[in-house]
Amino acid sequence: MNNKPYKVFLLLVFFTVGLTAQTEKKYQKTFYVTEKTQLRFQTNNIDVTFKTWNKDEVKVDFSIDFKNYSEKEIKNISDNVIVSARMQSSMDDTSFLQIENNSQTSIGRLSYQLKSGEIRLENLSWDNDSEKKHKSVSDIHREIDTSDDGFEDLDGYVLFENGDKVPLKDIDNSSNKQILSIRSQYVVYVPKYITIDIMADNATITFDGTFTNVIRGNFKEGTLQAETLQNEHNNMAIMNGNLKVKEISGGRYMLRNISNGLIGELENTMIDTEFSKISVGEIKKNVKFRDFKSKYFFYNLGENFESIEMFCEYSDINIFNEKKQHYYLEAYGHDAILNDGGTKIVAQPSRDGKKSKMFTIGKDDSETRKNTFKLDIVHGFVTLLYR
Repeated sequence: MNNKPYKVFLLLVFFTVGLTAQTEKKYQKTFYVTEKTQLRFQTNNIDVTFKTWNKDEVKVDFSIDFKNYSEKEIKNISDNVIVSARMQSSMDDTSFLQIENNSQTSIGRLSYQLKSGEIRLENLSWDNDSEKKHKSVSDIHREIDTSDDGFEDLDGYVLFENGDKVPLKDIDNSSNKQILSIRSQYVVYVPKYITIDIMADNATITFDGTFTNVIRGNFKEGTLQAETLQNEHNNMAIMNGNLKVKEISGGRYMLRNISNGLIGELENTMIDTEFSKISVGEIKKNVKFRDFKSKYFFYNLGENFESIEMFCEYSDINIFNEKKQHYYLEAYGHDAILNDGGTKIVAQPSRDGKKSKMFTIGKDDSETRKNTFKLDIVHGFVTLLYR
C-alpha cells in the first residue's frame, strides 16, 4: 500500500507554568478524524489513559508536574520527552494518525525520588492463602481498583539523615525539599468508532470506561488495565507485565510471563498463556484457553457458561464450584492429578504419549452437557474447591 503523507506535525511544544519548586509542563493537540481514520499509537516509558467521547476528534492532553526539582533537572527530563505525530492517507481514502511518545525517564502517574534518607515500612503482612479462598466478581474488581495503591498507602515513614520523619501517608503534601516527585497525566480522547493499534513498552496503558473499539496491541514490561474491553476483533499480546481488566468480551489475548493477571468477567474469548498467573472472577460463557506452565484460579463459573475448553501442559488449574451447580467436565490427557475436594485421582504417564479419557465429573446427559468443560491436560494439576 502506498501511503501519501498529507500533514506532518512535530509535537512536544511544552509550555511551562511556574519556575519555582512546583513546575508544570503541558502539551495539548487536537486532530480531526473520520470513520476511515485509524490510530497508531506508540509509547515508551510514558503511562497513558484512553477515554472515548462523541466527537470526530482525537485529543492529546499531556501534563507533567515537577516538585522540588531544579530548573536544570526539569530541563534535562523535559528535553528527553519526545512526542511526535503525523497523518497519512492511502489510496483507498483510509487515513492513519500516528502518535509516537518516548522518554528516557519513566513518566508515570506519580513517582518519588529521595535526595537523602531512607524508607522504612511497618506492619507488613501477606495472606498467602488468599488465592485459595473463594472470591466474587466484586472481590476481583476491588483488587483491581486497589492494586495501584502506592507506597504512600503503606504503613511507614521516610527517615532523613537529620532525624526528621515524614509519614508515607503525608509524603505527597510534605514540604521537605529532599522529596522529589513527578506527577503526570496523559489522556488521549478518541471517538468510539476509531480502530486503535498500540505498541507500549514499560508503560501502564489504561482504557477508562467501556471500549467497543477494535484494539490491537503489543505490550511489554508494563500493565494493561481497563474497565470493559468488548469487541470480537480485539487482539492483544502482553509480555512480562500485568493484566487488570474488569470485563473482557470477545477477542484474543496472548499472555507471557504475567505476574498478576486479574480478570473480573470473561466471555467469548480466546486466552493463550505461558508462565503466568491468572485469576478470573467469573467465566460467563464460551471461553477457550491454551496454556503452558501457568497457574489459573477460576472463582466462579457462569450459570449457563455453555462451553469452556482448555488445552494445557504443565498447568496448575484451580476451579471453585458451587455444590448445586451442574455441568459436565471431561478430562483427556495423561500424567495429571485431580484433587476433588480432598480425593485424589492420579492419571499415570503414558509411555507412548497418547492421550486418553482420564476422568469425568457430572452426569453424562443432555441437560448437564448444556454446560461442558473440556480439559486436555498433560503433566498438570487440577484442583476442585467447593463453597
